[in-house]
Amino acid sequence: MDLVLVGLPGSGKTAAGRRVARRRDAELIDLDEVIATGAGRPIPAIFEEEGEAGFRARERAAIAELGPADASPGLRRVISTGGGAPVDPRNRWRLYRGRRAAWLDAPPEILAQRVRHSPNPRPLLAGRDPIGKMRDLAAARARFYAPALRLNAIIGRYPGVGSTDFWGISFTPSPLDREPFDAPTFDRQVQL
Repeated sequence: MDLVLVGLPGSGKTAAGRRVARRRDAELIDLDEVIATGAGRPIPAIFEEEGEAGFRARERAAIAELGPADASPGLRRVISTGGGAPVDPRNRWRLYRGRRAAWLDAPPEILAQRVRHSPNPRPLLAGRDPIGKMRDLAAARARFYAPALRLNAIIGRYPGVGSTDFWGISFTPSPLDREPFDAPTFDRQVQL
């Protein structure tokens, strides 16, 4: 089986994907890494030189190269997508069809803080008002993430919530976020 991780920038798709893949002895496919390696330059340079349209064309090609979903019962591949990958209907079809998908979600304000302190620049959030930009992305992309099982990407902050196992895949705690917030409703409350 393939597990596809979707969500906004800073939601922890790559970090969670790494942990799950390592624990389950599965292959991790980080699509942003695949794109950067294929282009021979980092994502921000691709955006600068080719624009978002050039990056999205590369992203679409990388998703097409995944081929069909792995139909075996055990977890074989964990696919960490870029935040905008499911927006393109061709990508959504290829990513969600025959695969298990999980949407790592959290409030935009917390994700903007994570991204601000990240060593990986996010071109779509550059400039002034990253929180406003993250809110806009959240509103625009939620419907494209909705077919996936929605998981709270920061639930590790809540005492008494243990590791959760679904689809036979365990998610374990990550470092706790510092800012309190009102938790939205999620399909599952799990620790990543």
